[in-house]
Amino acid sequence: MASFEDIIAALKGGKPQPDAMPFGVGGPAEPVHEPTNILNPLAGSLAQKTMDVPKHLIDAAAQFDPNDIHGSTARVVPAATDAAMALMGRGVAAPTAGAGIFGGRLAKTADLRQLDTAMTRAARGAPPDQTRMMTGWEQHPIDQQWRFEIPDNKLAMKYMPPSIGDKATGSVSALVNHPELFKAYPDLKGLRLDLTKTKELAEGGYYPPHKGFPARFEVEAPYYTSGRSVMGHELQHGIQNIEGFAQGGMPEQFIPHFEKIMRQNEVPVYDHDRLTALAHQAYHNIAGEVEARNVQRRLDFSPLRRLTEPPVLTQDVPFHEQYDVKKMIELLKSRAK
Repeated sequence: MASFEDIIAALKGGKPQPDAMPFGVGGPAEPVHEPTNILNPLAGSLAQKTMDVPKHLIDAAAQFDPNDIHGSTARVVPAATDAAMALMGRGVAAPTAGAGIFGGRLAKTADLRQLDTAMTRAARGAPPDQTRMMTGWEQHPIDQQWRFEIPDNKLAMKYMPPSIGDKATGSVSALVNHPELFKAYPDLKGLRLDLTKTKELAEGGYYPPHKGFPARFEVEAPYYTSGRSVMGHELQHGIQNIEGFAQGGMPEQFIPHFEKIMRQNEVPVYDHDRLTALAHQAYHNIAGEVEARNVQRRLDFSPLRRLTEPPVLTQDVPFHEQYDVKKMIELLKSRAK
């Protein structure tokens, strides 16, 4: 498992660890891997933010010393792990109608009365797993926002282009059937979707509103099943933008910062493979990307499996190894001074 100090060592010319190699092209095409620990220092801030964490965990997190990455990591990570589990709970998932995309308080179908109950219980120190069982709501320790699950069992692609290279363009609702989601977030129905049939790779993108241009989606996939999976991933990014959840990102946004550190440490910046490896490793642990991949993983869970495996158990990166993309970039900037 590569640690944050492994990454810094790589930036200074050391040999990247095996799991620091690229995970794929990015987005939904990225295969599931074992969790990769790349930002242990942020575990301290996680534990400090968590209101349900015992005092000894907060004290342990407070011992983080930015000048002693290795020693601080050994002290902070166990505390942050317990912090995340204390917040999210160790019990089973709430018996919702289904599991899949994660919605929030702005959803038209959000049960705000149950949300009030969940928040009241949290303020009184109730166990988070019991709160989720009773209300269907849980709080994410990275962005502190409350979530419930919207059933994905009826998510279907209405159309897939027949031949490689063919492209269909239309509204999301014209090409996708997802009644539960559209009830919760009707604004998603009218957004543009570009759907392309490819030969092998499945990937996609969500582009938020920018300079007067509305949000839109792209999905490229060789088969119906992979297209449906990618669509679920990208729709989660759309909800993240609406709700103000922790956002996703792209490997490319990390490259300038890694490159600057390399220059400062007299590492050849033309080492494209190293830059790409580091950027993809950073991208893999963005909280918004972990959440979107979790949607894909839970897409076709049976009712029993949904009940016995809450989202905290199916995500491919534990909470203490996730981070807000903006905080990661801020940390990289600080390392580049």
